[in-house]
Amino acid sequence: MFQARMSSVRLPGKSMMPLAGAPLAARVVERASRATRPDVFILAIPDIDADDPLVEVARATGVELFRGPEADVLARFSMAAVAFELDYVVRIPADNPCPEPWVIDLTIDHHLRTGNDLTTSYPDVLNTGFPDGIGCEVYRADALHEAARAYTAPRHREHPHTCFYDHAERYRIGSPTCPERVRRPDIVLDVNTAAEFDRISRLYDDLYPRNAAFGIDDVIEWWDTRAGGKAAAKG
Repeated sequence: MFQARMSSVRLPGKSMMPLAGAPLAARVVERASRATRPDVFILAIPDIDADDPLVEVARATGVELFRGPEADVLARFSMAAVAFELDYVVRIPADNPCPEPWVIDLTIDHHLRTGNDLTTSYPDVLNTGFPDGIGCEVYRADALHEAARAYTAPRHREHPHTCFYDHAERYRIGSPTCPERVRRPDIVLDVNTAAEFDRISRLYDDLYPRNAAFGIDDVIEWWDTRAGGKAAAKG
């Protein structure tokens, strides 16, 4: 399930900003939809007029559409899971324009094998080692519904994963093992600022024309040769 909105505080309208000729959100959907483990792909957006442009992204990419509360992302995901009768929810923010299909599949398989409440391949909190922005979060839908009923703090409503991390004694949380060849948590591929969007634009301009299905190995090579390498990424 893709999470997108137009009203980003730090970079308003970023979901529709162009990457290699298509909206950023559409590039996220294009790449993540190559994963084989999800049964359905859903674009979950706010139910306000300002987010109407994202409806066209769903139509153009052929994914399902769900509209729910703007600020209450936890409720939006829980409601979408009910509407589509999901047992598991895979969360992919639509400001991560380089999701890696095999990492999404790896994360889902690990989740199903372990029975976790939340499985993540993002590098924050659990220090998974994955580059920031290539993975996903996988929730048991019933755990997500429980969290939606139990937690009311604005932080928890806006960022569903914080419900689980802040109450780790209540939930089983884990992550798949990151292969050593892609263990680069210094690489940040999400888009929250104009500078980050500019970097991702350059990456897409360099890689996409040569191979629309470029992978994380291509990204790592580009990062180390064109984006300034590890030191620049950390600094």
